[in-house]
Amino acid sequence: MYDPTIISDLFSNLKVSLKIISRDNLKEYDKNGYFFIKGLFSIEELQPLIKESETFSSHPSKFSVKDAKGNPAQLISWTHLANDFIGVLPRLKKMVSIPELILGKEVSHWHSKISFKNPGSKSGWDWHQDFGHWYREGCLSPDMLSIGIALTPMNQDNGSLNFIRCSHKFGRIDHVPTGHSNSADPEYVTEALKRYEVVPCILNPGDAVVFHCNLLHGSGPNLTEKHRSLIMCSYNALENDPCLLYTSPSPRDLSTS
Repeated sequence: MYDPTIISDLFSNLKVSLKIISRDNLKEYDKNGYFFIKGLFSIEELQPLIKESETFSSHPSKFSVKDAKGNPAQLISWTHLANDFIGVLPRLKKMVSIPELILGKEVSHWHSKISFKNPGSKSGWDWHQDFGHWYREGCLSPDMLSIGIALTPMNQDNGSLNFIRCSHKFGRIDHVPTGHSNSADPEYVTEALKRYEVVPCILNPGDAVVFHCNLLHGSGPNLTEKHRSLIMCSYNALENDPCLLYTSPSPRDLSTS
């Protein structure tokens, strides 16, 4: 996907200082279930991905997940971290230090993915919790989180992520078949929407959002004539490695760069 010969040069130019998470960030995460980091990466640092954002739909590893209405949401996902751009980025110290500080534990890479919406795409993501799916893979504890980094501008017109503020405090909600999808129990979601604020993730390229695995989130269609792309890196506490037999028991290596 990317020329590996340029990776070392590219990341040697990254800011060497680790991104410091403030006490206010930790308070926001505990209270709301998320917080934003402006400019975690520069546009220059993300340029290899930004340049390819308009061709993700032709990537050989692309797959689709239908929303409740049957519209296909498109993804590229990976677990193994190779030495190319998308393998190096999730294990950078400036990335790994975030979940380690929040969870207070050593972490492993759970998986990463690129979520993209083509111009005029009708697909969305129904309300769900990531842990609503991940616990079925054998993870006992919600010591898991994701870092989303915008590759293109994200706003309400092009299908930005939306959060139900404070919903991570509900605990895990059962996920049930909803039309063509499998999402959080609609009765609980309906009640949550009456009581809690919906917050859109308005991001510029390089901005990041960090959010809890039990936070209810979803997104709408891309109503614009431009592509919308987001890379999402998810982490798990090392001690929370999956216990089920069908899940690989070996931690995903996170040797940092």
